[in-house]
Amino acid sequence: MSQPTTYLQHHIALINELISVAEKLLAMNTLREPQQEALYEQLQQLAKADADEDFYVLGQSILVKIVAAWPQLTPNISRDLFWFFGGDCLQYMPDEEIANYQALDEARHVADSADQPFDIATEKAKIFGLH
Repeated sequence: MSQPTTYLQHHIALINELISVAEKLLAMNTLREPQQEALYEQLQQLAKADADEDFYVLGQSILVKIVAAWPQLTPNISRDLFWFFGGDCLQYMPDEEIANYQALDEARHVADSADQPFDIATEKAKIFGLH
């Protein structure tokens, strides 16, 4: 049985998936946009950064800039990342979705306090009605 992915690992994996998509988009684009290349580099730095306060501020800033400047990449941003980084990213989420993520966080905290394993994908599927 594999170890459950931690909350942070889950989001780092999502950042890495976004980096892969960004890389493909940059490779397909013959007209290189300097701002998009800069955002790609920032995403790479974010994936390797320590999860301190600056990490969350940087992540929030990068996602907001992607929404504003890279419309081809925006649909590939996981909703989980908008919630994870919060702040200005929450403006891209409807109230019902925010409520679902709050319930997911509460379930995670209950599992943590009971020292129980927490499977993000399974719990998300239950709360969001994906099954």
